[in-house]
Amino acid sequence: MLQSIPGPSSNQFFAHYLIDFITSLLSSKSYDSILSIVNYKINKEIVLISYKKTIIADSTAILFLNHFYHYFDLPDKVISDQGSQFVPKSF
Repeated sequence: MLQSIPGPSSNQFFAHYLIDFITSLLSSKSYDSILSIVNYKINKEIVLISYKKTIIADSTAILFLNHFYHYFDLPDKVISDQGSQFVPKSF
């Protein structure tokens, strides 16, 4: 018998996501890195944002606000390999 699979507790599409920085790429329009934001709980959707490798936490927060928050709102959970100090400082 088929049973329904419970969805995430939040109504947000990107409630839980993984953030990763892909750096040292070939330069294109002065950008040399990509910020990837992956929805890892529901359907593995991804948002890619180009940026310069010299970015700092404050600038990352601005990128996030301009390219992600505007569409998906704040997440319930963020996972990053940038260290525990990075997420609270940026988000």
